[in-house]
Amino acid sequence: MVSALMGGENAVAQHAYNMNSLNDISGRYNFIKNTLNFYERKKYDLFARNSNEYLKIKSEVSTDIGAEMLLFKLLFELFAPFLSASEVNCNIGNYIKSVSNINSSKLDPFLKEVTTNKATDNCILDAVKIYKSILEKEVIFRPALFVSLDSNHSRNKLPYRLSSEGFESIQDLFKDISEVLSRQLSFVAGINNLIKRGSHDDFLVVKSKKGDVLSPSSLQKFADLDFGKKLEFIDDSWYQISKDVADNQLRNSTAHFKWDYDSVNQKVTYFPKKEGLDRLQSKEISLLDYTNKILASFRLMHRLNYLCHIINLKANNKI
Repeated sequence: MVSALMGGENAVAQHAYNMNSLNDISGRYNFIKNTLNFYERKKYDLFARNSNEYLKIKSEVSTDIGAEMLLFKLLFELFAPFLSASEVNCNIGNYIKSVSNINSSKLDPFLKEVTTNKATDNCILDAVKIYKSILEKEVIFRPALFVSLDSNHSRNKLPYRLSSEGFESIQDLFKDISEVLSRQLSFVAGINNLIKRGSHDDFLVVKSKKGDVLSPSSLQKFADLDFGKKLEFIDDSWYQISKDVADNQLRNSTAHFKWDYDSVNQKVTYFPKKEGLDRLQSKEISLLDYTNKILASFRLMHRLNYLCHIINLKANNKI
């Protein structure tokens, strides 16, 4: 039944491999967390020692960019159960191609702006915090990983009940990932502006009905916009991002503690509208679908984290 549900023996084998990998990661979580903590604190000797042990390689780290390169080797290994390696590789190739095709006289000011102020470095460090949270709570995502192999899930009536954890343990993750995604979008927008108009600060002019210019005047101004607003000003992007990933109503409701959770039916009821003292208009989402939304956001965050890395590599003449 499972083989038929998941699309054949290959899918079953893949799921079994993913679960075995997660079992191993779970058993070594404290070691992995400490390793990532060493990177955050720039204790690169300890970070390299632990990473080499985990990856079974020999690598010396003496610079920030060297430590970052080792970090992404480690992340690629740790999060293989959550991601499609072919998809990640395709994105990396797309990033390198897109960045390399931009004239250096136009690209260099962008690289200088986003690296000298540590914007890319800070985004990577923010993402590391998310990676630790995902690994800490990985058990609750296992049913969602199973469902991701089932192409008929949307038509399936089986509940795929999650029983080991509740909504409360992951309520903030969607919001936290969205915060990191919002910062990462600045790099997508900057490159888009370079490709389309030759300057990372040059956005497509968007005017209101009264004729007022709505589009940001620079990448710095764009960075201050809310997540949902940012997507409006990345025109016909070189990197497609679904607006579904923003889901402002769900994010704001969970962030502002405007939700109820039915642990028996594993349903989250949230209240997205501003209604004063009342709670009249509500929406509902299952815990499984909420974990699916977190996974979709996390996968995008992970891919865009590689974009931050590519920008740093380019700025350091490593590609």
